[in-house]
Amino acid sequence: MCESTARTRGISRPHLIIRNWTCRLCSHSNPDSETICCLQCGAAKR
Repeated sequence: MCESTARTRGISRPHLIIRNWTCRLCSHSNPDSETICCLQCGAAKR
């Protein structure tokens, strides 16, 4: 295995994984890219 291949395998790419965050107040789901607040009720994501 060449050195560049070994490095590539060890890199995690969390930005490529899509997960949903669900608001505790209104149960509205937002993608993780929504970092400011809930799109439906305006609650802060914590």
